[in-house]
Amino acid sequence: MLQTVAAACSAAEWAVNYSARKLAQSKGKVTGVEGTYADPHGEPRALTIVAPKVVLAAGALETPALLMRSGLKSLHVGQHLFLHPTVAVTGLYPSPIEAWKGPPQTIVCDEFSNLSEGYGYRIEAVPAHPGLLSVGIPWGGAREHRREMQAVRNAAPFIVLARDSNEGQVRVTKAGRPYVDYPLGKDEKKLLRHGMATAARIHHAAGAERIITLHTKRLIWEREGGGSIDKFCREIGAASTGPNRLPLYSAHQMGTARIGTDHATAVCDGHGAVFGMNGAYVADSSLFPSASGVNPMVTIMALARCIARGLIR
Repeated sequence: MLQTVAAACSAAEWAVNYSARKLAQSKGKVTGVEGTYADPHGEPRALTIVAPKVVLAAGALETPALLMRSGLKSLHVGQHLFLHPTVAVTGLYPSPIEAWKGPPQTIVCDEFSNLSEGYGYRIEAVPAHPGLLSVGIPWGGAREHRREMQAVRNAAPFIVLARDSNEGQVRVTKAGRPYVDYPLGKDEKKLLRHGMATAARIHHAAGAERIITLHTKRLIWEREGGGSIDKFCREIGAASTGPNRLPLYSAHQMGTARIGTDHATAVCDGHGAVFGMNGAYVADSSLFPSASGVNPMVTIMALARCIARGLIR
């Protein structure tokens, strides 16, 4: 299979700095892709790529936008957006951690991944370079921010990754740009609060001298004079998870061109073919019918391989 892929890639032609606008169509069939590319001088030029089959793999935000710009009429395109909503809790330790060094992601705790019918959260160690850490630290003034950044060498951030059942959606503006509407659901708020408390307890047990959340009005526990960890976890449970009260991250975007058996319930069939758009296929996380609850890269690769095999038969 790898030799086949290598041979196909060596025979392919690549359009660098190309931006796909929409799928070209004629007589009910996809005939290629319309878009623009930047020439060596940076000037945008129109370019239509002619192809009897087009595979979309622009991710769960851009793939549905491309389908909508191409005129696809589907009740489900852009719907059923899952994000694996994620928050972080950081522990500061007596010795250096240097979270930006070494393997990028090494530890996961799935003890709480099935709290209710397959839904829960995972706690993961996360690679974090100083720039990312600087964005995550709640702003309390220049002097305080500088002081916190001087301590990040000893910081170990954990993320709480929730499997979401509440759905968002992707829509496009009049100019065709995608935008996201995703309200955090009640169940997801409970999972994130529970997960932050659990992450705090892990930091406490591991010997952290200081534990901080990323709430706008952040919560801080200190080993010396900070009170009990139980009290700190109750404070986490009572703190707001509303808009602008807690930074919310998306670990993975999924589900906006879901796979299924017919156009009444899905955007694509079991082979990734788009219902109502002959010659168009999807091969990315847009195909997911629900949130996976785990890091989805292996599932995405498996789907892409399955769809690729179907195309070459």
